[in-house]
Amino acid sequence: MQVSGLWRYPVKSLAGESLSTLDVSDWGPHGDRRWMVVDHRGLFLSQRQLPQMCRLHARQIDGGIILEDLSSGDSLPVMQPTGSHNMAVVVWQDRCSAADGGDEAAHWLSRRLGVEVRLCYMADDFHRQVDTAYAQRGDRVSFADGFPFLLCLQQSVDALSEGYGKPLAMARFRPNLVVDGAPPFAERQWQQLRIGDVIFDVVKPCTRCAIPTIDPQTGEREKAVFSLLREHCSEGKNIIFGQNVIQRGQGRITLGDDVEVLACTRGWLRYRLPKRLVRRDNKPLCIGQKQKWFLLRLHGDEANIRFNCGRKPEFDYWQWVSYWYPLGQVVAFKREVYRRAMKELSPRHVRLLRDAQRGALR
Repeated sequence: MQVSGLWRYPVKSLAGESLSTLDVSDWGPHGDRRWMVVDHRGLFLSQRQLPQMCRLHARQIDGGIILEDLSSGDSLPVMQPTGSHNMAVVVWQDRCSAADGGDEAAHWLSRRLGVEVRLCYMADDFHRQVDTAYAQRGDRVSFADGFPFLLCLQQSVDALSEGYGKPLAMARFRPNLVVDGAPPFAERQWQQLRIGDVIFDVVKPCTRCAIPTIDPQTGEREKAVFSLLREHCSEGKNIIFGQNVIQRGQGRITLGDDVEVLACTRGWLRYRLPKRLVRRDNKPLCIGQKQKWFLLRLHGDEANIRFNCGRKPEFDYWQWVSYWYPLGQVVAFKREVYRRAMKELSPRHVRLLRDAQRGALR
């Protein structure tokens, strides 16, 4: 699989930029959704309320953005606010502190949207926490709906287009990352990806609103697209399409980068210690473990594997063994966890072996 599309949206809900490279920072996509349009109460506005926002485009420049009216060709440069004029804004349930983008930008946007609005900017020193039900403490996000990255699979959009009878533009779904080269809707099973040198956790399917029903070329809503999504992408009462992902590191992604799906057990696997092994004098008291298992592939030299890099090594030796060998060696009370984990990861292990054998025969 490869990266076939990279997108950045400098202003939330305005048309975005198609890029050839995308820098990944602790915010997620560098420069993505750091600006937002709000009403007189500071509540965020989007294409949900104002579909004509799709006809306004934002392009990032050094120190600011350029707003462009795709219908008239008019544009306006807006520089990042430098003063301390902070304003309280709300995006979904989160109250955020932002800097006002100035009267000129407010008037420019208000004239084109037909309502009084302000443009605001999220400064570097503000931290908006990603929902810790899906993320780690310290993961941050800009004015995006909830997660730093949205990933879509090209083949899934192609499958919807086939059902619709004509091509659906990827821009409807507003992804940051577009991946090509997997069966339709395979992304629903992914848990972790490596793109270039950056690891991504696939944390939550994206619940879709009405925005994908808006034609990005006209701003018109198309009810037939909603019916299509409801038919093919419903889960309970929600419409699901695309995956929310969180970066685990920083780097740069380029069109054409290889995408590798890494294996991980889907949920926690647990075992309890036999009562005779519980050390009741220890604090905290340990009565068992919960584990996640990962299937890793060594790309470097095995001579670089060392266990003495920390203060107190837990292990002093390792060796290569056959895949199922550990199941017969582990103590009895852990055996069921080993069996479940290795069974779940086995199909991926078989595919890795098959790919390696094919490579050796070339």
